[in-house]
Amino acid sequence: FLNDTATTEIYTEQIVGSVRCVQETGSLITQLLGHSEAVISLCEVKKKNLIASGSDKGVIKLWNMQTMICQKTIEAHQGTIRCLIYTEENDRLISGGADKILKVWNLGDYTLISSLAGHEESVTGLIYSRREKKFISSSRDGAIRLWSAVNYEQQGFFKTGNGITSIAYIHSTKNLIVGDDTGSASLYKYSELSLIHISEPTRQAEISYAVFCLKKK
Repeated sequence: FLNDTATTEIYTEQIVGSVRCVQETGSLITQLLGHSEAVISLCEVKKKNLIASGSDKGVIKLWNMQTMICQKTIEAHQGTIRCLIYTEENDRLISGGADKILKVWNLGDYTLISSLAGHEESVTGLIYSRREKKFISSSRDGAIRLWSAVNYEQQGFFKTGNGITSIAYIHSTKNLIVGDDTGSASLYKYSELSLIHISEPTRQAEISYAVFCLKKK
């Protein structure tokens, strides 16, 4: 993904367990070593100039992007960390894992604030709305859950018919795009978790990643 503070850099994952920082041209800037398993998820912690990485082994590492040194290692989940989001207002990192749990971390002292249960299968996606102070989690169990980013209570629930593999948020319309294991993409109203439109499967395989891009005029 593009780092807003240095848009010439893209932080990518590498299967051997390292995080590589490269130019948009593809030239390597540096390589961050420390994970013993594949890196699956990445998240920018803008407030502290950090990058959080989550691994197949359930470990979160926080990297200082000035010194390129690992600042903190957290044994976070039992199994793969599928997704990470950062809420800048209260300095929290939220992780979702293959262990079906969401965890909220205080990045002031790196302590666990809350473990959120409910999903019956692996958590596959996290989306945060700063304006509404809410976040959404998705899972292979086909559920979309809406949570408060203030008290971390569940505020909404919707069950789709298929296993969810990816989600993306459209800020301009406040809609949610959901990709599933049938190859379909569905459009939901974020605040109500109500279905707006579902596409016919465009491929025989699952949609593993979804992202919404704005076209510049």
